[in-house]
Amino acid sequence: MSSNQELENAIFEINAEPSKWLEVALTLEDSAKILKENNDCEPQEIEYRFHEYMLWGFCIENLFKGILASKGIKEIIKSKKGTAEYSGPNHNLLNLAKEVGFNISIQEELLLKFLTNATLYLGRYPIPKNSSKLSAFWQDTYDKSIEGIIDRLKNQQFPIRARMP
Repeated sequence: MSSNQELENAIFEINAEPSKWLEVALTLEDSAKILKENNDCEPQEIEYRFHEYMLWGFCIENLFKGILASKGIKEIIKSKKGTAEYSGPNHNLLNLAKEVGFNISIQEELLLKFLTNATLYLGRYPIPKNSSKLSAFWQDTYDKSIEGIIDRLKNQQFPIRARMP
């Protein structure tokens, strides 16, 4: 392996630390809040909020993965080519919640399913990969639940807390 590849692998592993996951989550949270505060659409115009929901979903995903990293669960592997790769859980927020042992209500379960869809397609594409993904729809009570989940996740044990509000 070249010294350049070793350097790239070291940088990759440093950026997989819990504090980096938290830092990205907080940036995504800030971005979602900006979109929410500047959105003057009517409630029935939910499609105008899909990018906001995508960012909330990415925020929660990063918090879950940061918690996994803080528990010492290393998802960095060396590929056959010698490069460092992330082999951790995918984008399914419900599975991530279970993996970190995060207790959720039925309402929060529905929210996590919706936000998973927001990260996978709602904020990026007009349709999902298959029609079965259309089943999770927005409910008005989700707005408060999003911030509640994020607050609970931020209270989990991260070794280093960056810019915690």
